[in-house]
Amino acid sequence: MRQRNQDLSLVTSWAFSPIALASFRSLFGIYGLLTLILNLAGQIRNGGAESFLSYLSCLQLIGLTSYLTSSAVQSWFYVLKETCPLTSSWPLLLLRLHYVLLATVLVIPFVVTVTYWTILVTPEKLDNTEKVWKNVSVHVCNSVYVVFEIFLTNIPPPPWLHLFAPLACLSMYLGVAYITHATQGFYTYPFLDPTHPKKLAIFIPCIGAATIIAFIFVKYIITYRRHLVRGSSREWGGDLPVDNGQNARELNDVEALRT
Repeated sequence: MRQRNQDLSLVTSWAFSPIALASFRSLFGIYGLLTLILNLAGQIRNGGAESFLSYLSCLQLIGLTSYLTSSAVQSWFYVLKETCPLTSSWPLLLLRLHYVLLATVLVIPFVVTVTYWTILVTPEKLDNTEKVWKNVSVHVCNSVYVVFEIFLTNIPPPPWLHLFAPLACLSMYLGVAYITHATQGFYTYPFLDPTHPKKLAIFIPCIGAATIIAFIFVKYIITYRRHLVRGSSREWGGDLPVDNGQNARELNDVEALRT
């Protein structure tokens, strides 16, 4: 397969060495997978396994864990072979899908976290150690992983076109929620109950607006971070390793592919 000029921003960090970044991503991915397995096991124990994929909290954690796992694999490729196959040689479709996935995991976890802790949490959901661990792992750690990616790696800001990704995912989730009600007889989140149209009319547009605001916030924070760390002389720092200007040309090539 023909080699493309590769963008190393997906597998480098201005703050950590390549091996440290790969290790952090691996740790987060493993913990995310462990969280999903234990949550599923708990639902099986309680007889609710059929509704595991009905909750946005679980779906967003699956997407986030998938991103962390794929990023960890690419990061280890860079550690071991000093290349990022996703941007250098793998099919361009996979690169585009990775950027779309990135746009969703940079935004949806924040929406889930804020919605849960401001609207959905009740004392009963925190009345024992297991529930506290579950809610912190699903509704706090998710945003911690994203904050790490935003501030401490070299990932690029999502293009405006990719705003469609989190909005489309949340819109399609409405279908999942109402299919769940039709097949299992309950609403995953109380504000989705159409028998309370005022709540529905308020919460759905608010969540859509929160998604747009989160996307804009993340895009400009990453842009500002890139501006602050650009030109770092550390071997693994800056947006790209120093290579007499060659990497800047490579970045331009991949930026054209992304947009």
